[in-house]
Amino acid sequence: MEHKGFLTRGHNELEYCLGLNSLKLGLCFNQNSGLAATIHTLLTELVHAIDETTYFEIKIGERYYYFDVVLSNQPLKVVPDEDHFIDLPDNSAVAQVYQGLPGGLPYAKDLESVTRGLNCFAVPFRSDRDIIGCVALSGPSNRFTAAKMEQAYATYCEIMKKLKLENNL
Repeated sequence: MEHKGFLTRGHNELEYCLGLNSLKLGLCFNQNSGLAATIHTLLTELVHAIDETTYFEIKIGERYYYFDVVLSNQPLKVVPDEDHFIDLPDNSAVAQVYQGLPGGLPYAKDLESVTRGLNCFAVPFRSDRDIIGCVALSGPSNRFTAAKMEQAYATYCEIMKKLKLENNL
């Protein structure tokens, strides 16, 4: 499986993680399952309600993959690079979701701890109990405050309830 690109070795050469071909296989499944459309609808509705850039990120090995991104209409916004992969520090909101949310909180936040002037919010997107991805919003710290993150979480919950009813997730 390693030779075919479905598995790759981790940093210590003793552990394996999913390889790029596993991602490609999963993306094909997502396109046929309607999950990709559901995720895009979720991101679009969050941007419409909160007006901050919204991402769906998947952890692959030690890196994160932008599965989908919807940009805000704000004149000052976070725009990801052309590369769909990103390395994030452990204190980023997205990394916190994958490490286990601190104190049993429903979402993680990064208040300028990774980049000065930038705040991020991340919430796990689950299928049953498994995290399949992470929904993240980011924006300038003067606009995307902790209070706006509370609003973002409440909006996320409302949208998810509606999407679960419509799509039987």
